[in-house]
Amino acid sequence: MNHIVYIIGASGSGKTSLALRLARIAHVIHTDQLALIAAMRLCPFCKPGSAGDWGLWQALLQHTSAIEALHYSFLQSHSICLSFKGPIIIEGTILVWEQWRSALRASLAMAGIDMSKESLLWLDPSPEEIHRNIRQRARGNEAQLSLGQIQESCLRYSNLVLDQPFDKHSSSSGLEQVIKGLVGVSDAGHP
Repeated sequence: MNHIVYIIGASGSGKTSLALRLARIAHVIHTDQLALIAAMRLCPFCKPGSAGDWGLWQALLQHTSAIEALHYSFLQSHSICLSFKGPIIIEGTILVWEQWRSALRASLAMAGIDMSKESLLWLDPSPEEIHRNIRQRARGNEAQLSLGQIQESCLRYSNLVLDQPFDKHSSSSGLEQVIKGLVGVSDAGHP
């Protein structure tokens, strides 16, 4: 049985860094990458730079073959996961939408992944920390965002999450300990 751990958070919150640190104890799926592969499968004109296009993600779910495209994208990039019996960490900003989690769950179920045990976690550091993270990684035009713009983005994201069952955590190190506890791994990395 797999323990599925969903990690959401605003862009720059540290989800990917956290997931990479946990890759030695879990299989990691980066939803933005998976969704982009599915989008390019459905709409060949989609470009890799479309990853921040929220409208694209919502439009993708309206396509009648969205779940099938996600399923084939999953098989293309995560086929090793089919025989993996440990925890699976799925991280991505777009998972804030229940429709996206449902579509992803349906595509994983098509692949035979057991999802009877799931945890929903929200990494929500301060806007100042997100601003520092974004400036350090300097991806696209994000590095040009002001602290005020980051604060507005965090507020919009929070409004999407507040009525959902995500456990909120403000630091990635604290959330890392919570995830290790959920999946039964000690600090030494052993069950």
